[in-house]
Amino acid sequence: MSYAGHVMDMISRFKENRAQFKSRRNRYSELRKAYIDAGHIKFKSGKPVHKKITEEQRQRIRQQIIKENRLLMWKRILAFILALALTIMIIYFVIK
Repeated sequence: MSYAGHVMDMISRFKENRAQFKSRRNRYSELRKAYIDAGHIKFKSGKPVHKKITEEQRQRIRQQIIKENRLLMWKRILAFILALALTIMIIYFVIK
């Protein structure tokens, strides 16, 4: 009744996970560098540079985001109501 096989399996899994983590870390750093080089993020002295906007522009953007979120919410509610009605009709006709 030995458990050495389980311990060896655990150790080998740890090694494999460490190797996967290292390869993922390298791949992430390469993708990040490519993203920055493509110009999607502007960096200055290691920190992202944010675009300066006026308070009026910020309010306009905020209102636009709120409007889009409200529209999305109503679309989801409508889809839920239609799905619920369809489900009730199907159950009604199956029982009948």
